[in-house]
Amino acid sequence: MGASLSDTFGAIIKSFVLATRTETQGVAEVVEEISAANTYTLVDGGANAAGADFVWSDLRSLTGGTTETIDLLAVSDQVLGATGTKTFRSVRAIQVRNTMTITGPRIVVGPGPTDGWGRVRGDVGPGGELLAVQQANHWPVWSNERNLLLHATGATGATGAITFAITIVGSSVTGATGY
Repeated sequence: MGASLSDTFGAIIKSFVLATRTETQGVAEVVEEISAANTYTLVDGGANAAGADFVWSDLRSLTGGTTETIDLLAVSDQVLGATGTKTFRSVRAIQVRNTMTITGPRIVVGPGPTDGWGRVRGDVGPGGELLAVQQANHWPVWSNERNLLLHATGATGATGAITFAITIVGSSVTGATGY
């Protein structure tokens, strides 16, 4: 008799911004503080509201001026030493972190040239991060809206390897409607 397989998923995504500005004018001082925080909890089960069952994460690099297209319906992954394919039918969160520390090299995120998935877009500079979360309603992935483009560029024409980390959280089934 074979061993049973168990698969569960859970995720907590947190964002936090704390900014303080102190302005002194003569005898008066004004302190402005902004504190904004959110916690997003994703539960097991892709069809559930706030549900997900896939996570994919990788550290990658691109030469400046080049692009990479990630087909969300066919994401190659390594699990326990075996290569497999994840088919994202919906996406709950994407994080792209530019791991460079020198001025200039950027990762531009957007839809691919054909069948472009344009739900999340941004320009991530060195040490920067793009985080997009959709807790209540998923971002759907369809056959005609599936390709996420990552383009490496730089303000000074950076041409060396530009490293970045990418994480995608989603589901193998179409999640709660909303789009």
